[in-house]
Amino acid sequence: MKFNNSESFFDYIKTLRFIASKDLGQNFLINPQTAQKIVENLGAKKGEKVLEIGAGFGSLSYFLVQSEADVFLMDVDPKTIAFLNEQFGDNANVNIVQESILKHDVSKYQKIIGNLPYYITSDTIEHCLLNGFKTTKMVFMIQKEVVQRLTAKTGEDGYGPLSILVSFLGAIKKTINVGRTQFVPIPNVESSVIEINIHENRDYETAQKLNKLTKSLFHHRRKTIRNNLRLLLNDSILADETLSILNVDGAKRPQDLDLTFYLALIKQLKF
Repeated sequence: MKFNNSESFFDYIKTLRFIASKDLGQNFLINPQTAQKIVENLGAKKGEKVLEIGAGFGSLSYFLVQSEADVFLMDVDPKTIAFLNEQFGDNANVNIVQESILKHDVSKYQKIIGNLPYYITSDTIEHCLLNGFKTTKMVFMIQKEVVQRLTAKTGEDGYGPLSILVSFLGAIKKTINVGRTQFVPIPNVESSVIEINIHENRDYETAQKLNKLTKSLFHHRRKTIRNNLRLLLNDSILADETLSILNVDGAKRPQDLDLTFYLALIKQLKF
């Protein structure tokens, strides 16, 4: 059955409590005002290719397909794909895609949006950042505590490879909080919406190197940067000489060093 207005559409979404898959981390947004606000924040425009990750039963899709953008609704669940096809498949600007985001080529999209399952949140954002070569803006609804890891500054809790990568490629901000009762089934955590605006002049080759380097150096967060660098290079003398050249205290830990240091390290090591 195809729904003709937002009231009947979202009334149906409210009935899906027992259909949601725990394995897929499904929680469906039931507040149309919140859904509309999230989509409006993306600002999809005519001629843009826009990807929605984890479209589910279409809470965001309902408003996204009303734009003049070329919209791609993605999910892995056959039952939600069937529903999306039933509701939106006839729209000329809509494409339904059944695939995992981590296997999907995101290089063609100008904008990306999604209500991300917790278990693949970090991997999804990393994938989009490193491979969204044409992307200018991303809007994601994620677990509230994950926002801290994405927005953390040097020395703060959660600061690490992903927050460093985000700061290198774009500017991030939290826009709204979304309470637990706005979903079915009701999750155990609160959610927030983040917006990432990608820098106009971005260097994806350096981004790949930065991500690889920081993941290696943060693997042992409690170790000093000297010890982590020695492990990475398998050369204590070179590690010590490198830190000396960069005028960095080797007793500091990876989380105490900022983006400028890691970029300088890449350059020094010809990484």
